[in-house]
Amino acid sequence: MNRICIALIVPALLAFAIQGCGGKGKGEGDNSAGSAGTGDAAAADGKTVVTVNGLKISEGEVGQETRLMMQQMSGRMDPAQLQSMSAEIRQHAVTNIVNRTLLRQAADREGMTVTKAQEQSRIDEIKANFPDTAAFNTQLENSGLTMEGFKKEIVYSIKIESLIEKMTSGLPKPTEADAREFYDSNTEQFVSPERIKASHILIKVAPEDTDMIKAEKRKRLEEIRARLVRGEDFAKVAAENSECPSSASGGDLGFFGRGQMIKPFEDAAFSLKTGVLSEIVETTFGYHVIKVTDRESATTTAFADVKSNIVEYLENMRKQQEVEKYIGALRDLAKIEYADTTAGSL
Repeated sequence: MNRICIALIVPALLAFAIQGCGGKGKGEGDNSAGSAGTGDAAAADGKTVVTVNGLKISEGEVGQETRLMMQQMSGRMDPAQLQSMSAEIRQHAVTNIVNRTLLRQAADREGMTVTKAQEQSRIDEIKANFPDTAAFNTQLENSGLTMEGFKKEIVYSIKIESLIEKMTSGLPKPTEADAREFYDSNTEQFVSPERIKASHILIKVAPEDTDMIKAEKRKRLEEIRARLVRGEDFAKVAAENSECPSSASGGDLGFFGRGQMIKPFEDAAFSLKTGVLSEIVETTFGYHVIKVTDRESATTTAFADVKSNIVEYLENMRKQQEVEKYIGALRDLAKIEYADTTAGSL
């Protein structure tokens, strides 16, 4: 079953699986008859935020979902930006819980069932992300989940997948012509830009450095460059002299494309021929000597090489749109009551 739709519907369960390295986090837990699927920690705050067809969603559940979403986003933005978006993230959390509750209710109405074999297979799949059973149990505890609650989350996730599979099974499959049209309309997505591999030696300059100190540092790098011109090994000299962490690998920065390095450095590096030393380049970090060691020209991936991926992507998008329409219809028919108007879903 395609998981692109499910990722929007059951993020807590998927996040639990993703945290297979044993990182701490809050997940959804026990599905008692009177809850939408929360662990003990979430149940501690029983203030109702929203009621979905008579089922109350507590502040604890919303807070837990919000924390989970913020954890998932923490690697993609700085903490201050993330904190500034906390109110908006909370609204998205409410939306997720409401939509998930509606889908669970719909799955029950449609009589979706899960076999013990399916349940165990999914549990084994998630456990495989952990180094051992102890790490799995630790994550279970850190997430505020009991094993019983975790199994109930598993069952509902499979029920929802089955429901989505049922509702999308009749959708027409994308054709090769559809894939070709997408490819021709989005050629930039299939272009691998030019990349270079470069090494450098950096002598750092601090903002408080005087002109005299800066001149001394530049002179030091000029002397280092002269040694390189005379034929000394770049990696050895970089390891001994560079003030960049890359000195540990002989100054090697690996491959990079345009837009990945500070502009003066990028301009100098991309203008060099392979194997040629740069003049001294000044950036906000300090003074650099750069050597390009390899180069990859821009290439375009042929349609034949990505055709199957495009077909799969288009199929996923059709399913995604169908699920969104279905959730919209469920919301139109549902009785959703917000205790706090600021908690309304987006």
